[in-house]
Amino acid sequence: MKKIFALCGVLAVCGCVRAGSYDILSIRNLPFEIWTSDAITFYDNEPRLVKSEYINEKTFKKGEILTAYVGYSMLSDKTFQRYIYQQNFVKADKGGVLNSASVPHVIKDGQVEQVIGEVTLDGKTYRLLPAGLGDFVMMINDEGYLHNRMGQIKGGRLVVLDTIYVPMPENIRFLPITTTKVEQSKPVKGFDIKYDGIKMNRMWFTYMDYSRSSGNEGFFENVSFPNKPGPVEIKGFGFKVLNATDQKLDYIIVKD
Repeated sequence: MKKIFALCGVLAVCGCVRAGSYDILSIRNLPFEIWTSDAITFYDNEPRLVKSEYINEKTFKKGEILTAYVGYSMLSDKTFQRYIYQQNFVKADKGGVLNSASVPHVIKDGQVEQVIGEVTLDGKTYRLLPAGLGDFVMMINDEGYLHNRMGQIKGGRLVVLDTIYVPMPENIRFLPITTTKVEQSKPVKGFDIKYDGIKMNRMWFTYMDYSRSSGNEGFFENVSFPNKPGPVEIKGFGFKVLNATDQKLDYIIVKD
């Protein structure tokens, strides 16, 4: 009998030693948290493409006296692709606090937040907003008014906290707003002619053809003419040289 008691004692000690490497409380609490938590539908908060369009930029005017400095464009007709993205946020319509028995949570006037996702509680849908502290969140209903409780995201689910919060003023709302971002590509079509100055008594130009682009860069070609006043034509575009120096070119476009 003493041997049996001794064996039980050894097993108990082993159990205590083994338990020392585990968080027993967390393991015990896990089924309870899952049981009292709610599933979250997370939003895809990446900017959403709402429009794509082509924009044409033409810099030259026919029949006017123009000046181009070395390295700068003197004649261009380029087409870009423009992308317009939108993102949805909410913004507090006034400042206030969420009061509780513990530390109050401050909401700033005009505070902008991105909605994390939504959850259904007692048949009603609430959107989740960052509370500014780790994985804690505020909840707002469809009209933007605050729930009287906050939550914590654990394991991809929402655990509603027991603490009761009272918004002051009680009519604080988070209203929907949309932000727009515009991105523009490099030229996808068209051309650009730049003046490169005088070398060996010749006027030099760079012709960039974007319609022959193989990717991010266009196809360019160096072209030169004798340095003297008169008509010049590059790839079908004609202009009259009035005066050319190492610093600048004075000219009139006569053919486009």
